[in-house]
Amino acid sequence: MDISTLQELGLTRNEIKIYLALLKLGPTTTGALIKETGIANSRVYEALRTLTEKGIVSYVIHAQGKTFSAEDPKVLVENLNEKKKKLERIMPQLEALKKVSEKEKKSAIYEGYNGFKNALEIILRECTSKDEVLALGMTPERGTSKTLRNFLKRIDTKRLNGRKLPE
Repeated sequence: MDISTLQELGLTRNEIKIYLALLKLGPTTTGALIKETGIANSRVYEALRTLTEKGIVSYVIHAQGKTFSAEDPKVLVENLNEKKKKLERIMPQLEALKKVSEKEKKSAIYEGYNGFKNALEIILRECTSKDEVLALGMTPERGTSKTLRNFLKRIDTKRLNGRKLPE
């Protein structure tokens, strides 16, 4: 399973291993998690604490100790939606701060896939046919990823649907 999406949500490798193990095993003890994941017991306890704080793991206390359970994966989406709502509430303040300090940009440098993606989205959103984009480039190994090719196809579709990029 590709865990990169879970990492982008802010989960560490250990948290991901433990959450996936809990999904697979169902309610279980730390001993079983240590055996299943191969993670040191102190790291398991720390990850369980943070996963519980994030609301994606819960526990029940029994006479024999705690039994941990993974929450439904839909909780991850709910948590992300809640973060989005919080961000949207402060967006007007963030935009007001930007306007106060914003000066006309003459150039910008974006690095990596997300930087490249953001640069093209900004061009698509803000540039008109009178604006000039002088250069956009990448190394050959970066330009051949399937993710990048799919993103460029979506950008081209947007462009062809009337949101033209400068030529």
